[in-house]
Amino acid sequence: MQSVTSLSHLKIVLETGLESEYESKLCGCNLTAQSCKSLSSALQSSNSVLRELDLSNNDLKDSGAKLLSDGLKSPNSKLEILRLSICNLTAQACESLSSVLQSSNSILRELDLSNNDLQDSGVKLLSDGLKSPNSKLEILRFSICKFTAQSCESLSSVLQSSNSILKELDLRNNDLQDSGVEYLSGGLKSPNSKLEILRLSMCNLTAQSCERLSSDLQSPNSVLRELDLSNNDLQDSGVEYLSGGLKSPNSKLEILRLSMCNLTAQSCESLSSVLQSSNSVLRELDLSSNDLQDSGVKLLDGLRSPNSKLEIMRSFSAVWNIPPLHFSREISLLR
Repeated sequence: MQSVTSLSHLKIVLETGLESEYESKLCGCNLTAQSCKSLSSALQSSNSVLRELDLSNNDLKDSGAKLLSDGLKSPNSKLEILRLSICNLTAQACESLSSVLQSSNSILRELDLSNNDLQDSGVKLLSDGLKSPNSKLEILRFSICKFTAQSCESLSSVLQSSNSILKELDLRNNDLQDSGVEYLSGGLKSPNSKLEILRLSMCNLTAQSCERLSSDLQSPNSVLRELDLSNNDLQDSGVEYLSGGLKSPNSKLEILRLSMCNLTAQSCESLSSVLQSSNSVLRELDLSSNDLQDSGVKLLDGLRSPNSKLEIMRSFSAVWNIPPLHFSREISLLR
């Protein structure tokens, strides 16, 4: 891996094939759409070997995304990872990128569009590309994009598509609310869903969302293995719902993040029952910044269980490394 800060030098290198493998980091370099024109030309070169491109925090705008899309649709493009966070993009950029996903030439598998004003209309446009049989996209990041529940409806249709291969979806810090999770739930239960990682922190969710997600975990079709619900007002009732799903023989969930969710010791009791369940495969749990107090130590009852698979527990900004099935051994606290 080599970083390049000179755009002109980068273009020369890409078009002459001087490197067998290339990653370019150009975030925060005061670039505009003009830079995208040069990069697009480089991607279309038969000598281009660029696999990863980070253009985050540049004023590229929709015109820049359009120019990049032309390069990405070239049969010569080798680009697999594209990061465009904080680039002043709108839904128009999503339309351009959707055409990329629908191209038989594109091999893009990871896309970061976080911190852009895409809104629900942007997701709807991009969904058409995600449902294309030509789409190779597996990882999609949409943090802080001004989405509502309507976006979740579009994304649910993607998860239900037989063509979608989406495995990781980041929707953090969007106003999705419980109605948004209700839409997503339909997609997660689909036999076509490949989604393994879902991030929903700071999405204005309540216990009602946990009830939906618990149902998803109990579905034989669910392949979800990592779930982030941090910074939502789930409360103990939400954890109780989730615990029911985690004890299901169909649950594949290994990582659960519940930081800052207004939980008390009652949640620890619910999660303890999960750890004691022979069906649970949970191996990492984050309960940081919740009012668990000393009574939350009830969770340790579950850790002593021979059924517990938990290896990492985070609480109060600390990490417990827990040797599976050997709780009597020394436990190290990493700060």
